[in-house]
Amino acid sequence: MQRLRHAKIDIKHVVFQEIYTRMEDPKGQRKALLLLEAAIGCFARKGLDGVTAEMVAREAGVSRTLLHHYFENMDELRMACLKYIRVLFQKSAITALDERKDCRTQLQDYVESCFRWVETFRPHALVWQAFLQHCGTRKASREMNTLATSTGQDRISALLEKGVAVGEFQIQDVELTAKIIQTIVTGSLIVLVSENLENEAAYKAHVHLLWRKHLGCDLS
Repeated sequence: MQRLRHAKIDIKHVVFQEIYTRMEDPKGQRKALLLLEAAIGCFARKGLDGVTAEMVAREAGVSRTLLHHYFENMDELRMACLKYIRVLFQKSAITALDERKDCRTQLQDYVESCFRWVETFRPHALVWQAFLQHCGTRKASREMNTLATSTGQDRISALLEKGVAVGEFQIQDVELTAKIIQTIVTGSLIVLVSENLENEAAYKAHVHLLWRKHLGCDLS
């Protein structure tokens, strides 16, 4: 439960906290997490629109009645899973930035945290990729992704501004550079999730070259 508690108290992500409203007691938290992870596993295999309540209940080893005690319908469960995935992803990014390091190292750790997230939480990454496909046709998904993206971009901008102030980065347009970095992060994650790369290390090295091009410094 350490992971859940950390995400809950992170005020930077208050928008995602409604997934905890029915998880006040430890037993309820454990059961809710069990259901969320079971649903994520189903969504990763079947897609966001190909999963039923029966599938999730069977995956979690519970009754459908108990599932509906926590989540009224599949739409609510699907949205809770997406918010839960985003909380854990952003916790990983924040952890990479929280320690006292120089700005260049912080940015490098931020980038590496994205790669580690794909490796550690691959079912989560698969579900998030499916969610990104929904953003083209579903307003609620698009709004959620816009907010999540802007949160990440704001975090990068703050780090770049700090780096420019102390002379670590030579950047003329911080906001544009932050947007470029955010785009590279998103694209890199999509490739890592979508394709079976023969040489993943070489791909990561290529991504680092993109950072160097846009930041004017070597992050390797």
